[in-house]
Amino acid sequence: RRMITPSLELFHSHSLRAPISDLDDSEIRAELGLKAPLIRDIFTELKLEWIYDNQPVEGIEPSDSQLTIGVSYSW
Repeated sequence: RRMITPSLELFHSHSLRAPISDLDDSEIRAELGLKAPLIRDIFTELKLEWIYDNQPVEGIEPSDSQLTIGVSYSW
């Protein structure tokens, strides 16, 4: 997490998951977003979520993404 301006925060997280029994079967998850205050302790968040599975179930695409907009409360 990094502050871009005094009130705008950029955040990123990612993970790589692979079972010990089959290291060739892996999944990557990543999030990238912006968080900004609306009113006092209420925040809005714009986030891109991306998932890549190198061995997806038949008929399913290996890559998936979604863009979300949310409102949260912090205390």
